[in-house]
Amino acid sequence: MRNIVIILFIFILLAIAGSNNTNKNKISKTSKPTSAKQIKITGLDGLGFSFKNIPNSIDNYLKTESEIKDYYNADKKIVLYFRSEWPGFTLPEKELESAVRPYMTNNLYRDSYNFYNFPVKQITGTREIIEASNEFINSCNIFCIVNPKTKQLFSADRISSKQIEKIGSVIEQLKDW
Repeated sequence: MRNIVIILFIFILLAIAGSNNTNKNKISKTSKPTSAKQIKITGLDGLGFSFKNIPNSIDNYLKTESEIKDYYNADKKIVLYFRSEWPGFTLPEKELESAVRPYMTNNLYRDSYNFYNFPVKQITGTREIIEASNEFINSCNIFCIVNPKTKQLFSADRISSKQIEKIGSVIEQLKDW
């Protein structure tokens, strides 16, 4: 169990450090994800991001076992930003929450999104649940928007305090995704 926690911690550190993601599902900023309508995102210079398809194993986990299953099974996209519950491990949680808060309280966006401050903590359960959870958290990095209808997610691959201001633009542009 300790090894799984250490592996999860390493995945999160890599995401925060802005590791280069060479995921084959990564697309350009003006390309469309497979099986989804065309999406053009502008004004995100310097913000590394990608669209990823959600594999069936993670889709099943999100529907049935995950902490966000009620949100995932609702008829809205989910804005996830992460917080750490490990002492000595910090995420730019306050900055992310400040960037997201105006959209959380705006009915125009609340009709399209559920917002969730996801805790990064030790995962328990079967091996399959732990693996699906780790893969999902690794795919989301520190901030993501999940679209359960298309089984896809948008992920900020690396984000600094200067780039957090662009989160609002992402929420605005993906509203009708």
